[in-house]
Amino acid sequence: MGARHVLELTPAAARALEIAKHGSDTVTLLPVGGPRLDRAGRLVAERPLRLITFGCLPPIVRERFGIPWSALDQARFAALALANRQGYRMVPAGVNHWALRSMLRYIGAQTRDQRYRPAA
Repeated sequence: MGARHVLELTPAAARALEIAKHGSDTVTLLPVGGPRLDRAGRLVAERPLRLITFGCLPPIVRERFGIPWSALDQARFAALALANRQGYRMVPAGVNHWALRSMLRYIGAQTRDQRYRPAA
């Protein structure tokens, strides 16, 4: 039986979709700079992040969970993906690896308390 028959919306996935659709005041986009810089970053980043979040989902998932996706959305996503691929090639590999490691460390530090809870 394929995913087409067993796909379900878990609470975590529902929360992620809600954040992607409407944003969140509890998720920090910019770890430094304070709330004003974070708000400014949201104005710039939310639309592309939403496009990436929904564009990376398989069409069956968007359909199953009622995520609107138009031909224009697909064209914008394809353009963004192309720009990302081209930009990635222009940055030295060491810088790309450093950025990835830094972001993973930041995310790990922010979520550590949620991951390591003693069993009840």
